[in-house]
Amino acid sequence: MPARTKQLQGQCQHCGSPLVFPAESIGLMAPCPRCGQETELMLATPPQEPLIPRRVVVWTALTIALLIAGLIAVLVELKRVEKRAALQRQRAATAAQVATNAPTQAPPNSESR
Repeated sequence: MPARTKQLQGQCQHCGSPLVFPAESIGLMAPCPRCGQETELMLATPPQEPLIPRRVVVWTALTIALLIAGLIAVLVELKRVEKRAALQRQRAATAAQVATNAPTQAPPNSESR
């Protein structure tokens, strides 16, 4: 049984055409079947992957957006409560002022007949 040579995949340095060649030929120069120019037979460079996966970026952005929305909701509610407390203080002050300014009625005099 003849030994099978492992086939590698690369690409032409000039036109980017895919090349398939035996593993023993790595590093040698060969003509590209598409453009005909001499190219060094080497493995294709792996595709660039981002340092941070897209999924992590999306979930991080979503989490930050939710935290900001929660912070805004808390600030809005705090302002609402502050306004309500100020209104209650104002009503209490008005009620106290009315109570102190109210004329006192003299008790009925039993001697006047």
